Amino acid sequence: FIDLYKFASSIIFCKSLKKICLNTIDAARIDQLIENDDLSEMDYILVWDIFQLKNPVIQEGKKFEMIRKWYEHDMEGRKPQIKQLLKNINFNRMYHADCNRISDWIIES
Repeated sequence: FIDLYKFASSIIFCKSLKKICLNTIDAARIDQLIENDDLSEMDYILVWDIFQLKNPVIQEGKKFEMIRKWYEHDMEGRKPQIKQLLKNINFNRMYHADCNRISDWIIES
């Protein structure tokens, strides 16, 4: 998935391939990316594009988990983008346990 997306993004006229690639995203794919630690290979634009999908396949808690793991791979290099990504989380729609994980992460950081 990630390699195909990067290839599609590298070709100016390949927006349809990029869209097809993003359309393969579902909750199971998100879990797989998180569990396999594939987030380290993603750039900011790919994470942003996933969060902009019209059909909300990602629960708010999973969005946070994606952002956290993505950020922790290169905290210094990814610090400028973290604020923009966190704005994609609708905190009002989060489960209580997810909110607790966020506060724990903030305290640890």
